[in-house]
Amino acid sequence: MVICVIGLGSALAFSQMLRYGRRYLGARKRAAMELEEYMAWYGGQRIVGRETQADGNAWLKQSPTGLIMMLLPVLVALCWAAMIGILIVN
Repeated sequence: MVICVIGLGSALAFSQMLRYGRRYLGARKRAAMELEEYMAWYGGQRIVGRETQADGNAWLKQSPTGLIMMLLPVLVALCWAAMIGILIVN
């Protein structure tokens, strides 16, 4: 039972860590794209945000991998919660 509680807590903590890490990296990416806009105005090249404006490239702004990264620990937490339920019933 103790191992299940530790596993559940770890999975939820990891999920939150990934959630806030993605927010932080998203803010950094937006700042880099903003800086690139200023640099492009002076003749520089866009690297981070060069293809995000094109049709069909909306996924470049928000990666589907990030969603999977956050859902996986939540699913693991659900498995731990199910194990706790099974242990309580038995």
